[in-house]
Parts: sequence; C-alpha cells; structure tokens
Amino acid sequence: MEIEKISMLVNNENNVEGILIKYKNNNRVKYYSEYAGNLSEEDKEDFCILVTRILFSSKCNEKTEFVYPNDKKYPCLSDSILEHSKDDYCFGSPEHALLMSTLSIGVASSYINPVLFLGEIIPGVIATSVGTISSLKGIRDTNKRIKHFGKTARQKFLRNVYAVALGLNLLSTTAIGAMAGYHEFNKTQLEKDIDDFIAKKDDSIENPFDLDIDYSNTTRIELLMTAITENPNLNEEDKNILYSFKKLLQRNPYIDYYQVYEKFASLGIIYTDEKDKDLSQATYDIKDNYIIDYEFINEGDYYHQKEISELAMNIIGSFDDYKNLNNGMKELLIDMYITPDSYDPFQTRDEIIARCMEIIVGIDTLLKAYSTRDFGIIEEHLKEINDSEEDYEGLVKILKDESVTTEQIFDAYDKYTQPKNKEFVKTK
Repeated sequence: MEIEKISMLVNNENNVEGILIKYKNNNRVKYYSEYAGNLSEEDKEDFCILVTRILFSSKCNEKTEFVYPNDKKYPCLSDSILEHSKDDYCFGSPEHALLMSTLSIGVASSYINPVLFLGEIIPGVIATSVGTISSLKGIRDTNKRIKHFGKTARQKFLRNVYAVALGLNLLSTTAIGAMAGYHEFNKTQLEKDIDDFIAKKDDSIENPFDLDIDYSNTTRIELLMTAITENPNLNEEDKNILYSFKKLLQRNPYIDYYQVYEKFASLGIIYTDEKDKDLSQATYDIKDNYIIDYEFINEGDYYHQKEISELAMNIIGSFDDYKNLNNGMKELLIDMYITPDSYDPFQTRDEIIARCMEIIVGIDTLLKAYSTRDFGIIEEHLKEINDSEEDYEGLVKILKDESVTTEQIFDAYDKYTQPKNKEFVKTK
C-alpha cells in the first residue's frame, strides 16, 4: 500500500474536520475518508488519534495538504469526503451485520418445524447473504484501518464483532441448507407436479402476433385456435373444452391477440386428488399460467367444462376490482358463447349482476371493458345514462360488495334506470 496524497479539511478554528487519503493498493487507486461531523464521540477520539499520527509522521508530511474554507478546493473536497464516507458505511456497520445474522439464524432455526414453506427459506437466504457481505466488508475495512493507522481498542472490538457475525451467518447457511433439503424431501405430489410443470414450461413460444402482419379476422381466430391445439401441456379433453372459446373469440374484437395467444399456448392444467385448503375445486395461477383441478375425479363432464372455462376466462379479460361483476361476467359469457346449448335455469347472484349491467350498458360495452380490463369504459357509459352520484355509488357497491343480496341488486338496478337531474361527481 502506497499513500499518494492526504487532504485535510480545516475549519476557521483550525480544527481538522475531514480527511481524504488517496492511495494505491495492487496498482489500483483507492480512497479512505473520515468526516468528523458524522462520527460519534467515541469515533471522534479515533479520528483525533489518526490526525495526530499523520501530523507527526515524517513519511506523511510531504504528501499532506491543508484546505481551508476560503480555498477554492474546499467545497469539492468536502463533497468528496462525504461521498466516500457514505460508501464506508453502506454495508459495513456492525449493527447491520449482527441484525442480519440474528435474522438468518432465527429463520433458519425454524427448519425443525414439520410444516415448511418455501417462503421461510428465501428470507433466510437473503438475510444470510446480506449479513455475510456486511461482516466481510466490516472485517476488511477494520483491518484496512488497523494496517494504515494502527490498532485501537475500538477497532479490536469491532473486528471481534464482525467475526462473530460472520460465524453466525456461516452457521445459518448450514441450517438453511438443511431446511431446504427437509422441505424438498417432504413436498407433496402436487407441489412436485407444479415444480415439474414450471421447470418444463417453454418460454420461447413463437407468437405469430409478434409479426408486423395485418391478419384478417378469420386468420386471427384460427391462429388463436392453434395455440390451444398445439399446446403440449393439455390433454385432448381439455383442448376440446378450450376450443369451445372459438365463438367467443370470433365475436370479441377487443381482445389482446398477442397476450391471449401467449397464454393459451403455454397454459397447463394439473390434476390432483389433494384437497385445497380454501375448499376451492379449482384455482388459476395467473403468474405461472396453470390451473389446478382438485376435484376432477368427483366432477361430471358438464361441471368440469364450466369450471375450467371460468378459470381460463382470466386469459380473455377481467374486472379485477369488481369481484361480483367479474364472476358474473365469466358465467354470462360461458352461458352465451361456451355452453349455449346446456340450459341451466338457475342463475347465481353474480350472474344476475352481470345481466343487469348488460341491460344497462349493453353487451358490447361490457365485453370491451372486460377484454381491455378497463372499467372506465363502463363508468363513462353509466354517466351518460344517469347523472346521479348517489345512484352510481349504489350501483358500484353491488359490483364489488360480496355481502350484497339479490334484493339490493334489483333495488340498485331500478334506481339507476330512473335518471335524476343531479350533477354527477364520481367519488373514489
């Protein structure tokens, strides 16, 4: 290590308030800095010792410059010292290292719990990684200061703290590894099937809607159908179920063809005889694009078709913030386009809501808002029909309030279809 230059920032009282040392280590230029204004009282003592050693060192005298407030260099040097001081404490504080060590040990120790989730492992890995970096950087920086300027009691103490923190992190690494192994060994068959699907999923799908080609409507629909028929993750029965979306796609010009193709081409359906903790018979994971069917062995063909269709409808569109309308829209579209020949006289509460909205704004407006996932299209249409804020809020309530009754639905519908002369102001 070779010191090239020492710059001391001196205030009007002739006190050294900051130091910037430029040196070479392994032919690389590096900097060390301290700013007294950022130090605790204990650290200021070390700072004073450092200043004294530099001032009384014959080797440092010729390389030391003093910069005062009236010097043009003063602002630049002050900024540089503060900048380098920030770097010194970014990941190296003993408190940070010990905190992460303790956190990683705490998380890792839970591996003895027989109920394990991947969510318990990941925070431990992150904490261990950050804690290890903090500890190693702290040891490095402390050793560097000792090497440059001699050993103080505080520096010896800090080095011991960092060493303990590093040891704790290494211990937690072993524990987290054991935890991960335990979790992998105890995975259910469903968890293994999901992992297998995600691992084998092909993300390099050639999407024809990625090309700059103006397809005819007929060609667009046929291309979407090939995304289903050529999907290697689906069995023939499920391909037939999803192929029944063709009529809906033909009559819906508002869909995002690129996204719909991408989703249909990579969709997976995983069957299991395990029970869902929420008692759902099937669920859809929008991120990894797979459906889990928990009760297939106990379902009739018609119910299975309707259930899979409702979940796959998430590929077409959604009213995310309006759960009742979202569910009702799925049921309405299935009855109209997917299973029009399977008459079911029973209408759920949510389907009643969707049919009321169909009467108010029309199926085309509903379809456009649903497919573009933009409720604002419906809102704009509603304002043209009835300018009553009170009636609007009453109608919106039935679209999302899961405790709403059938009587409240018809009451809100009746009020909304009788316009009043009030200034419409949307309240959020």
